[in-house]
This record gives sequence, C-alpha cells and structure tokens, in this order.
Amino acid sequence: PGFIAPVLWTKAYEEKVAATPGSHAIDIALTRMDGTCFRWSGKVLPSSEENDTLNNQYIERIVKFLLWMKGGCTIMVAGDDQIADMLAATYCAGGAREFDWDFIGKKIYDQPIQIVKVACPCELPAENSTSVSLGRNLDGYRIGFDLGGSDRKCAAVVNGEVVYSEEVVWHPKLQSDPDYHYQGIKEAFLTAASKMPRVDGIGVSSAGDYIDNEPRVASLFIKVPRENWDKVKTIYTRAAAAIGDVPLVVANDGDVSALAGAMGLGKGKMMGLAMGTSEAVGYVDADQNVLGWINELAFAPVDLQETAMQDEWSTDFGVGCKYFSQDAVIKLAPRAGIELDESLTPAEKLKVVQKLMEADDTR
Repeated sequence: PGFIAPVLWTKAYEEKVAATPGSHAIDIALTRMDGTCFRWSGKVLPSSEENDTLNNQYIERIVKFLLWMKGGCTIMVAGDDQIADMLAATYCAGGAREFDWDFIGKKIYDQPIQIVKVACPCELPAENSTSVSLGRNLDGYRIGFDLGGSDRKCAAVVNGEVVYSEEVVWHPKLQSDPDYHYQGIKEAFLTAASKMPRVDGIGVSSAGDYIDNEPRVASLFIKVPRENWDKVKTIYTRAAAAIGDVPLVVANDGDVSALAGAMGLGKGKMMGLAMGTSEAVGYVDADQNVLGWINELAFAPVDLQETAMQDEWSTDFGVGCKYFSQDAVIKLAPRAGIELDESLTPAEKLKVVQKLMEADDTR
C-alpha cells in the first residue's frame, strides 16, 4: 500500500525544480577503463538544508540506477560539489553503498568506483558506447542452456526445432565448490549433444554479469569464495570443451529475453525482463543489437518508500529483485490469503503458488 514509484517521485521533484528560482544544471559521466562513457544531464534545487536532502536522494537513486543499467567504475560530476561529496561518501568502503562500490568496481571492472569532480560539463568525456550483434541463429545443430538458481534447462535444437529438452532441479546457490556447478553444466551439455549428430554452437543464458563469456559476478556462484573464482570464470568454456571445439556464447538472461522478443516480434528497441530466482533485464537497440550495458537491474531501485523490503545481499531497500522474482510471489502470497510452509525452500514455495494458479484458484 505504501509503494512509491520512482517515476512519480521524480516527476514531482522535477516539477518542483522547474518552479524554483536558482535551480541549476548538473552533469554526470560514467566511464570505464576501455574508454566507454555514458552521460546524464539534469537539474537540481538550489542548496539549502531541506533542498540538499531532496537533491541527494534524487541524484543518488539516479546514479544507482545508471550504475546497474549501464555500468562504469568512474563517476564524474560537474555542476555541484556538494552532490559529488555525497556520492563519494556513499559509494566507498564503509559507505551506504559499499556493496555497489565493491561489486561493480572491484568484481566487475577490477577497479573500485571513484568519484571525480570537474569544473564544468565541457571537461566531461563525450558519450561513447558500442553495440554488438548477438545470436538470432537457428540453423544447424545447437544447444540452448538456461541456468537458474532452482533448476537448469537444456535443449537440443535442430534447424530451430527442439528435438530434446530437460529440466533438472539443482541447488547452485548453496554450493561453495565450483566443481558442483561444472559437473552439472558439463552433464547438461553432453546429454543434449548425445541427441544430435554434431553440435554447431552453444548458447547459454544465465543471471549475472558476463564479459567474454566469463562470469564476473553471478548469484549462482554466491557461495564460491573469490579465491576460487578462476575456476568459475572458465566454467562454461571448460564444459563446452568436453564436447569439442564448439562456438560458445554466454549472455545475461535479460539480454536473451530481449533478443527473443526482438526475434518474435521482428522489432528492435526491445526490453526483456526475465523473472526467476532473481531478476534479469536486457535491452536491444533499433538494429536488434545488445549495447554492452550490464543491465543488472535486480539491484536498481523500483520503490522509494522508507519501509520497502530490504535485499539481504545488497542491503539496499526497494530494489528490483524483491519485486520481479519468486521473492515477490512469496512476499505477496500471505496478503492474498495463501499460507506457505516456512520449512519449504523458495523454489518449493513458488511451486505451491503455481499449482494454485493452474487450479484457477482466485487468490
């Protein structure tokens, strides 16, 4: 009942800015070490104790969203030193967004997030991003593999027709030994391969952040210590090598759903949303290409109420994974009058609700 949609809060804030004399521009650039740069421009209220509180909430939530949408390890701020100082105190070791500072900076880009003040927007780098053509191939003998936190699905596909599929329950988020994950992935690849005379390509869809087919961070491997992460980075290429020298592409669930939507509707400018154990989001442009964004919107803010549900991993409140995933079903079930046995796993609780849905239960 107390849900506060960021789009409505932002609209009200921007109307206040437009009506307040002395409001001023602020420009932000998110950059990566490879030269990629994403730009954002807006306006904030003139500085005062009350206005600074509103300004800080507005910009911090926007920066948080941009970080998980586009990605970057350096945040450059022009136009407001107070806001730059706030971001520096927030995205740092010991800050309120230490998780984001560590996760995006150190784990994805191997460089902690840093905040840089610049004197004017002219000193910010220009927008610079790339697009990549990915997938959309259905010819030949192919394996499609979807890794979830509760089950894994694998299919053998011949010229676009599924000739074999399986769904296997597993528990990757509870396992600290990456060999558990490797054996499960390899077994799926080999089983699907055995249903075809050859394999021309493997496509893997999974939640997480992937660069060059390597998992940089993924909830499937949440229990694996970072000192064993080298085994995780190569897990898909090693499993594919068990079949032979086969082309492999690993992509985020969200990117795959956006590509599937683009293929199905024959259109670009498509956002895909994959709701499972967590949430994954992807986007393809007008040419149906992915854009190199990290699209990890599981951690992006979608509810600004102070009493919003807290995400136990990122420690933030009101973020997407609690609203677009099985967690949301479990959260809302009691409000609909559905009592769930607390001894069940999240996946088992979800299946209870799914069975009620199949039985046309109005709740």
